[in-house]
Amino acid sequence: MKKLLALFLCSVLALGLAGCSEKEGEAQKGDGETSQEEEKSVYAVGETAEVDGIKITVNSTRVDEGLLPAKDGKIHFVLDITLENTKDSEYSSSSLLCYEVKDGDGRKQSMSITANLNGTMDTKVAPGEKATGEIAFETDPEGALTLTFTPAMGDSVQFNVR
Repeated sequence: MKKLLALFLCSVLALGLAGCSEKEGEAQKGDGETSQEEEKSVYAVGETAEVDGIKITVNSTRVDEGLLPAKDGKIHFVLDITLENTKDSEYSSSSLLCYEVKDGDGRKQSMSITANLNGTMDTKVAPGEKATGEIAFETDPEGALTLTFTPAMGDSVQFNVR
């Protein structure tokens, strides 16, 4: 049983590394040089990014009082997000697995489960469809915040949200 598990894990690792071997967005010029297509590395609120066939837009942010107050010195920081599935298969969005917010020092922020949300991002999005909802994190009241969206075990995209 252990050998089968080890073989399975090695196969998954090999497939994952094979998918990372080519950079998306690179094109060969006639003279052999490589030029990077215009692709941003960090997006702003209101901009749309696409990763792994999923378009994501952080529509807006707000502070919420919450059903219960945030921890001492923290606030409920809410992000309103729209996803659009451009793939041929259904996409499952998970607040816990796909979204991460870090402060300016790179500290991961805790997800807030007591904020008042207008819909959630725990949803399924059919091909060609859109879904809009909110996620919340307990953060310091001030300072830079960066959202990282990772739709699968591959590429990710970042947004400066504050």
